[in-house]
Amino acid sequence: MTNSHTLRQEILKQISLIPDEKLTYLLQFIQKMTVADYQINDNDEDIDDELLDVSASALQDYLTGKDKGVSSQELKRQLLGDNFA
Repeated sequence: MTNSHTLRQEILKQISLIPDEKLTYLLQFIQKMTVADYQINDNDEDIDDELLDVSASALQDYLTGKDKGVSSQELKRQLLGDNFA
């Protein structure tokens, strides 16, 4: 089985190949995965309607071109912090 460090390195490699205009979509997808995992692991709470509305609105803005997204460097900083390799 692959260790988590190797998986993280492969994920970073794949992120570096994604065009800048797709990075916001990727960030939103990852955020949704995190929210979905939280909901699955904590069945007592529902996802807040406001969070769902904001997420849907952000995706719509991206799809219609109102939000151009962030650079790959900025996404890496957001996902991994300032000290990414």
